[in-house]
Amino acid sequence: MKQLPPLKFRQIVLELALIAVIAIYGMREYINFDENMTFNGNEAQWLTSSAQYVAESWKNLGYVPLWQPYLSRGEPTIDSPFSFALNPFQTLPSVLFGYPNGVKVSIILSAIIAGWGGWYLGRVLGFGTAGRLLLGLLFAVKGPQHAAITRGYIQLGMTQAYLPWVVASAIAVIKFRHQRYPIVMVAFWITILFLGGNIYYTLPALVMAVLIMSAYLMRRRTPDDPPHWIPFVFDKVVWQRLLLSLAFTVGLAAVTFLPIFLNSGYIGRHATEQGWGAFAPLTAVLAQLFSPQSVFDTGVWNENYYIYTMPIWFAFIVFILLPVLERALPGERRALGENWRIWVIGIFAFVFFTTWGSGINAIIGWMYENLPLIGRWRNVNRMLTVTSFWTAVFAALWVDLLWKRIDPESHYKRLSTGVFRDWARAAVSVAIGGVVILLSLIAVWETVSGRLLYGSVVPESQMLKSCISWIQEYDDDQMVAAWTLDYFTVNSFVREGVRMTNINADYDPLGVAPTIFDGDLSEAMPEWIIPYFEGEQQYWGERGWQPIEGSPTMGDGQSCAWRNPNTLGYVFTIPYNDLLFASTAPAPEDVRLPLDPSLTQTVTEYDWQPGKISMSINNPTDERVVLVVQDVAWPGWVVRVDDSPARLESVGQLIGYVLPPNSSQNVEFEFTAPTLRFGAVVSVLTLIAMLLFLFRADRLLNRLPPLPPALQRFVPKPPPASVDPPLLTNNGAHQEADEENITEQN
Repeated sequence: MKQLPPLKFRQIVLELALIAVIAIYGMREYINFDENMTFNGNEAQWLTSSAQYVAESWKNLGYVPLWQPYLSRGEPTIDSPFSFALNPFQTLPSVLFGYPNGVKVSIILSAIIAGWGGWYLGRVLGFGTAGRLLLGLLFAVKGPQHAAITRGYIQLGMTQAYLPWVVASAIAVIKFRHQRYPIVMVAFWITILFLGGNIYYTLPALVMAVLIMSAYLMRRRTPDDPPHWIPFVFDKVVWQRLLLSLAFTVGLAAVTFLPIFLNSGYIGRHATEQGWGAFAPLTAVLAQLFSPQSVFDTGVWNENYYIYTMPIWFAFIVFILLPVLERALPGERRALGENWRIWVIGIFAFVFFTTWGSGINAIIGWMYENLPLIGRWRNVNRMLTVTSFWTAVFAALWVDLLWKRIDPESHYKRLSTGVFRDWARAAVSVAIGGVVILLSLIAVWETVSGRLLYGSVVPESQMLKSCISWIQEYDDDQMVAAWTLDYFTVNSFVREGVRMTNINADYDPLGVAPTIFDGDLSEAMPEWIIPYFEGEQQYWGERGWQPIEGSPTMGDGQSCAWRNPNTLGYVFTIPYNDLLFASTAPAPEDVRLPLDPSLTQTVTEYDWQPGKISMSINNPTDERVVLVVQDVAWPGWVVRVDDSPARLESVGQLIGYVLPPNSSQNVEFEFTAPTLRFGAVVSVLTLIAMLLFLFRADRLLNRLPPLPPALQRFVPKPPPASVDPPLLTNNGAHQEADEENITEQN
């Protein structure tokens, strides 16, 4: 492979600065740092609550608990499938600037990361100025990322920013085959994507990375290879670098990959895809690539079809006129150029993911029907993001082919020549290059300014904010919980430390199989509710909830806070036999009223921290009593009695313990997250190994003094010189100049 052309530091800074400016302009609606302005979208506040909880915990507690107690009946803080607590780009700004402003910074940053990733992808592919700039700018402003974010699916939008980095790193693993940093980059960017709060785009990223590296597993046979009638030979160096990249990726992501994978059976309400996925006509899908308006609307998830990438006139120039012009120019034609394998992989990926996203991919249809795990990747139209990805790459590839054919950068230096003929040729080349860049900039500007805006930031509900604050001050219990009809307004609950019990999303943390009481206590109504509508007020009023005078009023003048003291307490006890009898009783009329509160006794004296509840409890009766805490029995909870491990019970999917008759005990429940801790150890060890590998610590072994003769006989002898080359070297047929040396200079 040829060397990458050197770039001056000033040129790099200017190009990246231009991309950053356009990216920031594209997310300009988020440059609003009023803390009362939050995010548009029904699930936006819930989906970003991990950043808010980390920021609030760090500010108030000085540490981040492993248990998030304020959503439903609690969930893991770090290893929840929708948490991005460990992603520095998405969480650190919230720690520094608070929530929601920190997430606004993360959104803006994601556009810059996407643009710079596109630029780096162009650099790795050897693009000239026009191709690099075009690819970086298109990734910074194209529609899929922006549409997902503005509709409130912020993780789905921000994780798209890492796709160009994954693909560029995979290409660098092959092109810079004597360098180690590309292997580390593959592991880093796929892990960052996996930690982004939604693992959806991890699968296509892995597929594209493996496809790219696998495309180079075969190389032409050279005179230095053993003779054979087959003109190609298996490239073991590429194979070793591919396996090492994947091994580092799995190890680095283990901190959340292991607990999420091992506990995947406890993720409720996340249905698998049916059939081949939602059908969409290919003509409508492809038309959306070049239309700033939504040209296809299924009525459901239509933002996933918004894959606007460039104006139609620019697509006509790039995909029709430029190939004709490149063919018409005098001189040697470049055909598909040096990146012909990228063309092949890109075309395959374009077709594969476009048909997947349109619900007409037979291979994926078979996998959905026979591989339940793949069925988790539902809403197939989200895969159309990859369609937009490769459309942008193809456009930049054609622009770069023309750019290298006319070579305006070299001709610019010849404008000072005194020979008119040479000067004229140079002027024409520079003029064509200038027109190409100008048209690219106009197309990017039209894309960023003409995108369909679904919304950006909206005012936080001041009524709900004041109501939640009032309930927290009014109720002296350590764990206060309230019910509302929807889960769209999570901010106030997390900020005030009040549990929102009704999270009706497609993710519901389930407890381990009940050991006592087969019913479901995780949906039990709390003491407080905030009923918006007259129907709610009437329904719950008939069941014991009454408005509390003095609480803030809603638009209809009704008190916002309603209370029923006769509900299940956060911590309560119930006689063992009564609980067994309740489990055999007829099903309740409403699953949110699963147990008669009169059978229970609320425990008010306890010490509470997120993920750790302790109390001194007495059972003066002659029968066993069940102690229940309203936190879901997610794997990782333990109970200690008088500082000794005891048997944890799952009581209707809540954590519990059986008190013996006539006993007085100190009981402590704690969420220990053993799989997270084990995964963290694996990730730390992998990180250490990656750093040692990156900085070539293995070379230090060669500098150690020789072993004593008595010990040398236990050391294996080195292999003969004819064996295959080691992992990061190559045979004599490939001792060409390395592109990465140029990269290091830059």
